[in-house]
Amino acid sequence: MGTSEYIVMSALSAAAILLWAMSVWGGWADRYCERYKESHWSWSWLRLAGVDLSRKNRVRFVRTLSFLGIVLVSIGVFAATQVSAQTGEDANPLLGTWEQSRPNGAKMVWEFTATTITFTLIDPSGIQAEPGSRTAVSYRKLERSERGEGYGIVFTDTTGEPGIDMTAFIKDPDTMLLDFPAYGPLELIRVQP
Repeated sequence: MGTSEYIVMSALSAAAILLWAMSVWGGWADRYCERYKESHWSWSWLRLAGVDLSRKNRVRFVRTLSFLGIVLVSIGVFAATQVSAQTGEDANPLLGTWEQSRPNGAKMVWEFTATTITFTLIDPSGIQAEPGSRTAVSYRKLERSERGEGYGIVFTDTTGEPGIDMTAFIKDPDTMLLDFPAYGPLELIRVQP
């Protein structure tokens, strides 16, 4: 969750708590109605709806409004959480197709999806040299470093225990540094669709 989403969620949560407290602590509604009892314009539309403007009905109305406010703010918090979760899943910058050029003119094409990585070797003439290899993976966001935004990539097919099998650093939207512990870093360039 980003900073702006955190601020919005905090504000909505604070509003829900305030409205809940106002609903539970009924004295505020009594004082509000007492303060504005002579202000007929604020209550006149209730009269149009055929509601008796007794003090009891006005207090009940104000409490009902605070309760409806709690419901609406709670729905807003829930919706914001769902949207944040969906955009968080979709926001993985690793997803897509990437290329690693080799000195002999061959290329290794990497396709990252939400649950797999596919490796395909393309020979210098542009022909697929061998069938692609697909591996199930999971991702874990790491602390940002001087190398860029970091992600741990865990190969779930080959390891029986959790751990990071390789690390990817996003240098910019079109350049990734893929770091294998055994091979060292590889620079990959995003393939534009």
